Amino acid sequence: HWEHHRLQPADLAGMRGQPGYDTASIDAVLDIHGASGLRNWMSLDGERSLLEGRWGEQSYNATTIDALQFYGTVPGKLLLEWGMSPSQVPDQFDFYQIEAWIIDRFVIRAQINPDPLDRIPMWSASFEAIPGAFWGRALPEILADIQDICNAVARAIINNVGFASGPMLGVNRDRIAEGEDATSIYPWRIWEFLNHQSGISEPPITFFQPDLHTDQLIRVFDYFSKLADEYLGVPSYAHGDNPTGGAGNTASGLSMLLGAASKIIKQVIANCDDVISPSVEFQYTHNMIYDPDHSIKADLAVVANGAMKLFVKEQQQMRRNEFLTATNNPTDMAIIGLPGRAELLRGACAALDLDVEKIVPDDDEIDDKVMNNLMMMSRQKPQESGKPTELDPAGNPVAGQDYALFQNQPAGGM
Repeated sequence: HWEHHRLQPADLAGMRGQPGYDTASIDAVLDIHGASGLRNWMSLDGERSLLEGRWGEQSYNATTIDALQFYGTVPGKLLLEWGMSPSQVPDQFDFYQIEAWIIDRFVIRAQINPDPLDRIPMWSASFEAIPGAFWGRALPEILADIQDICNAVARAIINNVGFASGPMLGVNRDRIAEGEDATSIYPWRIWEFLNHQSGISEPPITFFQPDLHTDQLIRVFDYFSKLADEYLGVPSYAHGDNPTGGAGNTASGLSMLLGAASKIIKQVIANCDDVISPSVEFQYTHNMIYDPDHSIKADLAVVANGAMKLFVKEQQQMRRNEFLTATNNPTDMAIIGLPGRAELLRGACAALDLDVEKIVPDDDEIDDKVMNNLMMMSRQKPQESGKPTELDPAGNPVAGQDYALFQNQPAGGM
């Protein structure tokens, strides 16, 4: 494993005398850099700069020094030649996992990998991971073909608009008088023409209007733009565009579509977890071994689950909202009561990061409200008497002088 670094001479000079660095090799590098520079010793890097279109990088970065950081296995004999002591390399025929810094033909740093498990502190994350490969696929690589097509169609639209913006001319040069400039055209111009040699009467200048095909080209552009969304897995409505037709016309349907579209983004976050977890674990192991402060020592396991927690939290919130809606009926309320409903509301408020205490009262306050309501209902209940209850024609209990007057009215009015 190799990593390319671009160092300033001052940064390299600051490594002199530091543990693990070879001061003599650093001095030799600085001496050569001051005389002829060390920016072109990596031929492969120069070729890559040319292929990527960075034409002047090698000349503009004359002040930097290219260095390679290497992680891998090296025979002990080579390590002894690099200046490592026999106590560090007891067997010259054995292979050792090391970290080394190389500048041109000089090794400015070489040490045994300090990690007890010989892990290499290099990790990568990409938009689309490739199993078994260090590098994955990024958005420009996934959409390269479609992007080329869209760019070509966009250029065709611009060219077609330019061609169709005005009339085009066909000029018969045999009939243009001497001194006339056929390439100059402007309103109210006077042309001088000659008679046709054969006597055929044909116009010396022919005007024609190119056709405008922008509508067809825009439809092609829109088609490939939508195809890019399918390749990417993130539809346009996931980043602000309004979906038309289908489930997107309803709030619940749009919510389902957005939930399905977010799976790709969650997968990208999960790929980032694959970098965060080992890097934090690597730093944790280093602190446990080499930090002199014993108060920080503990037996822990580093787990990065940001994407999974995000997914679980979202699913729990959706299911909680569905449960709140499903139990909002008299039958379920009679079973769970106000305390149970309050507990559901507390969970929903906590998931939304709201202040639960300011929104949902505690159980004692709810019990007081229930008792007050019961007392008010008992006070408003009419006192029973021995008189039988009168019923209206619909069978409802009635009482009062108005109804009695109505019952005693003779047929035909008052």
